[in-house]
Amino acid sequence: MVSARAVSTCLFALTLLAATARADPRPTEPAQAYFATEYEGAHWLHHRAHRGTGPVYIVTGPAAAQYANLPAVPLPVPVQAVIQVPVPAPVVVPVAVPVVVVQEAPVFRAGGSFDYQLASAQNAASLSTFAENKRWGVNLGYLSRFDDLKSGSWHGPRLLDAHLTFSPLSGQRGRVRLEGGVAGAMVPEYTLVGPSVGFSAELRVLWIFGVGLSGHITPFPFYRQELKQTVFAGIGPVRVEAGYRSTKMELNNNELSCTQGFFGGLSIIL
Repeated sequence: MVSARAVSTCLFALTLLAATARADPRPTEPAQAYFATEYEGAHWLHHRAHRGTGPVYIVTGPAAAQYANLPAVPLPVPVQAVIQVPVPAPVVVPVAVPVVVVQEAPVFRAGGSFDYQLASAQNAASLSTFAENKRWGVNLGYLSRFDDLKSGSWHGPRLLDAHLTFSPLSGQRGRVRLEGGVAGAMVPEYTLVGPSVGFSAELRVLWIFGVGLSGHITPFPFYRQELKQTVFAGIGPVRVEAGYRSTKMELNNNELSCTQGFFGGLSIIL
């Protein structure tokens, strides 16, 4: 009768031969040593053989104690490849910035105007001319009163003024002027000349339409006060004007002339 020890020895030998036959002479996995009894080694060897891994060497007996303190051989750790993907540069989209164009006033302009006033007491006709750049200019005006246009009978004083103008505000749509100079009143007996100050302003409100305002005063040797409101429509160099004018002149507290009424006129500005 065969003993159990003999059967175990035979199984161990057969398993060892099978593992040796299947072992790769160039193993991809480092050999591992297991230190156990013959019975345990047979079972481990059988398990490894079925798994198909690298060669396994089982050391038993006295040799097991000799190789028991060998350091474990670590398996190689696979290194993952790092693929660097280039990051595209940010695309800069140009943005159109609106440009604000400031329209400057003309460098130089000149012109003249004529208007006729229908007043309750006396009619009047006015002539004026001017020349100016962006800031400085001159203004000449003449105002004469008469009874009616048909007869041409002149009545009352005539007014002549000359002003130097300065424009603190000036542009394509309007202008503000400060004026200073002299004014003269011519009456049949004598002629009076005195200082004169005033202002004038104009503003184009909508398309070809605009408004204007002016005022002048002479404190001595005679008193003159004039206020003029104007509306106009300008097409090119031609401007049609209409409005209301009030003029008062006094000498030694005696009224020389007082004219109030609507007027219409025409201006040419180059």
